[in-house]
Amino acid sequence: MFPFSLFAQFRGMIRFAILLVCIFFSLQAFSQSAKEKKYRFSGYVKYLQTTNFSEGLDNIITDNLIHHRLNFRYAPVEPLTFAVEIRDRIYFGELVKLTNIFGDFGELIDNNDIYDMSVVLVDKKAFVWHVMLDRAFVRYSKNKWEATLGRQRINWGVTLAWNPNDIFNAYSLYDFDYEERLGSDAARIIFYPNSSSSIEITSKIATEKNEVVSAALYKFNKAKFDFQAFSGVAHKDVVAGGGWAGNIKNAGFKGEFSYFHPYRHFTDSTGVFTGVLSVDYSFKNSLYLNSSFLYVSNGSNDANFFLSVFNISAKTLSPYKYNFFVQALYPITPFLNAGLSTLYSPGSHALFINPVLTYNIKEDWDIDLVGQLFFSNVNDEYKDQAELLYFRLRWSY
Repeated sequence: MFPFSLFAQFRGMIRFAILLVCIFFSLQAFSQSAKEKKYRFSGYVKYLQTTNFSEGLDNIITDNLIHHRLNFRYAPVEPLTFAVEIRDRIYFGELVKLTNIFGDFGELIDNNDIYDMSVVLVDKKAFVWHVMLDRAFVRYSKNKWEATLGRQRINWGVTLAWNPNDIFNAYSLYDFDYEERLGSDAARIIFYPNSSSSIEITSKIATEKNEVVSAALYKFNKAKFDFQAFSGVAHKDVVAGGGWAGNIKNAGFKGEFSYFHPYRHFTDSTGVFTGVLSVDYSFKNSLYLNSSFLYVSNGSNDANFFLSVFNISAKTLSPYKYNFFVQALYPITPFLNAGLSTLYSPGSHALFINPVLTYNIKEDWDIDLVGQLFFSNVNDEYKDQAELLYFRLRWSY
């Protein structure tokens, strides 16, 4: 068992060490020449402004986020790779101030896994500065074996909108600004019998039995389709599932499903089934369409829309039983791309509309305009629940 109590006692020292690691790797990365192959360095800086029109034009709420990410890879010898990725965010504005009236904005965004590898440098009423080690792992890869230990992204999902197979770190469809997604503090071993199959055993580090997520995954190719099947334990449930990805003529056809059943009182309890079917197609004029259907067996026809925004897991991808998603993407010019996504759940007629415009100013510079509109039936009244407009400027390096 890991010495978690000892870890907690030295949390302050560890947070300080995080900053030292940030500074050290930054200096190391900048000091390397472009020809140095042992180091890889990349990242981006984003400015995101959020404008909330939910209360009408007489009560507009704005918020600001400066997001800086540093990604490092260090390969001292061929089988070993060390990775550190730092997420540095500064929030300021009215939303921070309003959130702090009812709670603590700094704690709200501090979404660590088991280990607390973050620090809130500044926590004021309208200004929060948060630094976090988003990835920190060592990987051994040689011949047919790969082993990874530390905070890492474990992506078992197959489809675009929802991922019932993503039992380690599921993500919210609405969080478009976090492309890397959450990571897990875990140990992972993968064996590749051949070029078209793999066997993976992964387990999250846990301090309590209810936090355990551990499973084995098998991937293989058959009839030009990629298949996968897994089973294990996820929190309070035993879980099993699978997925596939391939093409029917020129259309992509994907799907995945998972079944969760409490391991306590196994015989006198009911399980939860989540499943997704997805079809996508690219036309000759570069128009791309994707449609998905999500079924959640214990979902409701009359739920709270915003339950699907927070507390996401592979078991709780949506509070609704039936969910439909359609997305269209089209490059208007080589520099301007447009997209429109819609999500609909019958019953309360919950509707999410998500228009997107992306413009490439020049190499490594992009501007995004993103809208998020939420509508649903609440207390027998159908109305808009939120109207959000985002402006994002991004520089990648």
